[in-house]
Amino acid sequence: MTHKKFILLLTAVLAAAAAALYFSPSDTNGKIAEVYSNGSLVRRIDMDKLTEPLTFDVEYSGGHNTIVAENGEIYVKTADCPDKLCVNQGRISDGSAPIVCLPNRLVIKITDSPGEDKPDSVSR
Repeated sequence: MTHKKFILLLTAVLAAAAAALYFSPSDTNGKIAEVYSNGSLVRRIDMDKLTEPLTFDVEYSGGHNTIVAENGEIYVKTADCPDKLCVNQGRISDGSAPIVCLPNRLVIKITDSPGEDKPDSVSR
């Protein structure tokens, strides 16, 4: 192999490696669950750092939701709202759809990093 071909090959390999690093997804921040009550952030949970189940309550004007985060998932365990749609929605583990309880003004969403909104599966 001539010197010129070697330099061209080396340049191509380095350019391919740089492109792969630039375009590869970054999972350094992990999954963050954000819990909002009446539009205000009440809790932020790093789902990758949970070592045991986390259970907590969120109350709003007499309404009550019990939330559980475990194994990279978060869900509403109990709620005193009339329709229980938030409980029936089940567990979420990605940002494709939030959990919403309209009567108790609760929203739970998962993002890739704190405060960063990315397109969801509907808007892609």
